[in-house]
Amino acid sequence: MAFIPPAYARFFSDPIFEANLKALASVQPPLAERMARYKAPYNQPFAVEPARSGDLTLLCAVEDRRLYLHSPEDPQQQAREWVAELAGDPGSAFVVFGFGLGYALQVLRQVLPPRVKVLVVERSIEIFWLALWTVDLREVLGDPRFRYAIDVDAGAITPILHQINISAWEALTAQLYEFNHLLTPFDDYYEQVKAQLSDFFQTQQIIAATENHFALIWACNFLRNLPVMLESAPVKHLFERFSSLPAVVVSAGPSLEKNMNRLADFAERGVVIATSPTLRSLLKAGIRPHLVISIDGGEPNYMHFHDLPDDDVPLVFDTTFLPNITVIYRGGGRRFALFAPDKEELFSLVGDHVDVRGSLLNVGASVANLGLHLAYRMGCDPIVFVGQDLAYTGDATHFSGSVFAGSADSVKDGSARIEAVDIYGQKTYTQEIWLAFREWFRLFIAGHPDRRYINATEGGIGIPGAENIALADVLASLPIAGGGEGSRRERIASLVNEAFTAGEGDFSQAATAIAGELKRLSRHLKTISRQCRKGVELVRRYQMNVDRARDVSATMLPYYEQLAKIQRGLEADGKAMAFLRLPFRPVVSQIEQSLVLAGVVDERQAVRNDLARAEAFFVEIGRRAAVIEQVVGEVLGRVTQGRE
Repeated sequence: MAFIPPAYARFFSDPIFEANLKALASVQPPLAERMARYKAPYNQPFAVEPARSGDLTLLCAVEDRRLYLHSPEDPQQQAREWVAELAGDPGSAFVVFGFGLGYALQVLRQVLPPRVKVLVVERSIEIFWLALWTVDLREVLGDPRFRYAIDVDAGAITPILHQINISAWEALTAQLYEFNHLLTPFDDYYEQVKAQLSDFFQTQQIIAATENHFALIWACNFLRNLPVMLESAPVKHLFERFSSLPAVVVSAGPSLEKNMNRLADFAERGVVIATSPTLRSLLKAGIRPHLVISIDGGEPNYMHFHDLPDDDVPLVFDTTFLPNITVIYRGGGRRFALFAPDKEELFSLVGDHVDVRGSLLNVGASVANLGLHLAYRMGCDPIVFVGQDLAYTGDATHFSGSVFAGSADSVKDGSARIEAVDIYGQKTYTQEIWLAFREWFRLFIAGHPDRRYINATEGGIGIPGAENIALADVLASLPIAGGGEGSRRERIASLVNEAFTAGEGDFSQAATAIAGELKRLSRHLKTISRQCRKGVELVRRYQMNVDRARDVSATMLPYYEQLAKIQRGLEADGKAMAFLRLPFRPVVSQIEQSLVLAGVVDERQAVRNDLARAEAFFVEIGRRAAVIEQVVGEVLGRVTQGRE
């Protein structure tokens, strides 16, 4: 019997298909290669046919039913109506559900700003294949703003968003466009994708808000911590010294009350890693952790270390944490410094002289996230969590011994409550930031399946990938090593001491070179301050001219030439700017966001807006440069003291 091609094949065009593939290959080569090889099943349910307008429309035929995914009357008009209905507030990142035959995307690309990122999600590779063969989509497929996720698992969406580099700042204005008629056959799939998007954008928005608040603080903290860092050991010397020993990460959730007294028994079996909010209560209970960890750069972190019974539990600290802590807490003279990858720009200041990369540790979104990564790098197995509720257990945010203890009503806590289910199947409440912590745990555990993870919190909403086991049962399964009472506890303490001895001096030998980097940074900060003053004067001079200029473009040409000269001055020292990129980024990002979100205005108003943005930029960058320069001056004396 001769092969009879499906009826829709008569609308196929080799030239259209080849042109579409070429356009797609210019932006997304792997997808173009995949589609060049793809052959749809003969009995696939999607087809194209002419609409009344003469354009092709898309339908899905299942048994005797025909479901039109585009209008059978005029799909182009329908696309214009869809976009007009959806397009609203401006944004810098868009996720679009449904490719169809590409009509809506052709309209959308004409109304989107030039500096945006768009991810188009289409569940059906057959639909995408039909579109490539039948509709000239070269402009859409070759548009560098667009990327396509075709027939991918819902769980792959988050990695794709990272691949296309949607930043935390872009996530603040991200929007979702759903072309609902195109989604009907795959409702469940798009709901799963939507859940992935929600988690991703919530996390990115938290990151952006954190960076906006802390970027300048982190830079100043890092500088002020340099003298202490030089006296510390790199955290890498703790790595792999504790292979196969269990570890517990002690957090300050409400359920810690249940297990505080059992932690002394754990210390005889494995490593006790205390997060800073728990240290005071552990010491008062006679429980001495093997390590205390701290990352927070804000002033409240000081209270965790103020007026402690003693200060000899070794400290693992993020080099951007609150510097005042090391004035009142010495960690028994044993302090281990770590570098968090999300602040890597700062470490360029010392990276040529010390091994930053060897002591990188992902601190995640919370100090408990760091505890997990540290325990993993130390070689511990299993890794146990206590006090990690991630919920308002008993209407509290923290256990009663925490400095943050107290009622968690919405007025005092200030966070919107989200209904959830706890590990016992009962209704409880959580909040976005705790869900971000939990998502970090989930991703880490899923990516590191070579260890056993146990949630012994006995409350809260649980940790995906971690078994829920009572701490008493965990302890029963962990033997005490032979050799006498407390021998394992003492052996672990000895391993910590050995790690510090091995790393002591690694940083201090670079002190002279780091002092040289500080002097260089100081010189460039002075240059930035001068250039910013020039920039403000330039802007204000032209602000007076723009309203009375007949030819705005001609009037502003000298301005843009002088602006470019100032910009070259700001960027003159690339190494210094590598350090300053983080504390300056919130300013730059907010300026870029204002450009993306700007509405359509006439030329004169556009120039006014440019001048206003430039003035805001120079004022704030100048202010930040002055703050950092003052800190560099303070620190330089401490670093060079006794060395020159």
